[in-house]
Amino acid sequence: MGDSLIRLAKQYDLDKIVELWYEMSVFHEKIDSYFQLSSDCKRRYQEILFQHINNSESAIFVYERNQNLLGYIFIKIELRASVFATRRTGFIQELSVTEKERRLGIGQQLLTVAMKWFENQSIAEVSCHFSPQNSYSSEFWKKNGFSPKLTTATYFYMK
Repeated sequence: MGDSLIRLAKQYDLDKIVELWYEMSVFHEKIDSYFQLSSDCKRRYQEILFQHINNSESAIFVYERNQNLLGYIFIKIELRASVFATRRTGFIQELSVTEKERRLGIGQQLLTVAMKWFENQSIAEVSCHFSPQNSYSSEFWKKNGFSPKLTTATYFYMK
């Protein structure tokens, strides 16, 4: 397997992270047109990552083996409305592992590091979004103790 490590992403990792994101996004786009990508999606996603790479309220961890990025997890702290007792919560924006390396424990290792980061930030509640049409991610999140709390329903107006 070679030498592998999980580390915080650096600015020079952004191009590869965008490619991993794009691979995941194309997979989702094929599942449901809701995930249809814009023509400039890669540039826009890189801008999002750039805003978060050195932000104390977020972290991007990468899984690297033999100097190749095989996966990443993008996490952040969010503030809920003041009507809730728990205001600061964790949110997993994305977790992606390149297709040929999936189901080998990389996602699990990234999630473990992310949950430790949240714990160090005194975050006790962490959530994520996943598509119910993606059986792999549904199984992964449920196996790791994530349970649905809110369902988002989408209505599309026909022209």
